[in-house]
Amino acid sequence: MPTLESRITHLERQNRALRASALLGAIALVTCGGSGVTSSFQRVNTNSLVVVSGDDKPVITLSARGGITFADPTAPVVIDAATAAKLVALAKSASPTPPPK
Repeated sequence: MPTLESRITHLERQNRALRASALLGAIALVTCGGSGVTSSFQRVNTNSLVVVSGDDKPVITLSARGGITFADPTAPVVIDAATAAKLVALAKSASPTPPPK
């Protein structure tokens, strides 16, 4: 039967290995996030989605109430749900342009 000291030494080694692997995993997540690696999700649930610029200022806001806001320093442009639905219908009815060759 192993001694108490050897068991503690073994547990300390395990703990160090676990901490090192967690740190490496966190570094990998941060590194992959900044290196252009993309993710694909089937569904994201949120009440609002804010797209921000490089200096962390809102550019576009999508609201659960159906509104879309395009941020402009002088006057934000807000499109309500009814107008957005009309724009989508108009875009669907328009003839698609052929891709450039």
